[in-house]
Amino acid sequence: MNVFGTVKTSINTREAVEHYGIEVNRYGKALCPFHNDRHPSMVVYDDHYHCFACGEHGDVIDLVAYLYGLPVLDAANKLIAKLKAEIDSLKQEISDYKSVHSKLRAAELERENTELRGKVRSYEDVIQRNNLWRFFHPHREKAVTRDEAR
Repeated sequence: MNVFGTVKTSINTREAVEHYGIEVNRYGKALCPFHNDRHPSMVVYDDHYHCFACGEHGDVIDLVAYLYGLPVLDAANKLIAKLKAEIDSLKQEISDYKSVHSKLRAAELERENTELRGKVRSYEDVIQRNNLWRFFHPHREKAVTRDEAR
């Protein structure tokens, strides 16, 4: 796949239109930036746009080329740079998330360990108060049944 195909499949036209400051309503219509438009006449789809007033139409590369007065190759490169910046940003967010997640997980495990240590201490206290340590003797070959404990 060539550069243009890669850009067209990777970047949604509607997202690009909104990124460049053109508001798209819930019906996919926007004020056309190619002529003086007072009522939304441009329909923006995921893969292309079309203005029913001036007839302008194209894909995401055509849109950026027209908005910035660039040749299509430069417009494609501009979109690629935008995409790379978003990817780098997402990688950083993922890295930050993993770091925070591991810290939270460590804190959660520490809290659970503290809670379990407290429970063990309370069980040991009950065993000590009731003189039940004899039932936990390490050399005993079989478990103590409920009847034997009485």
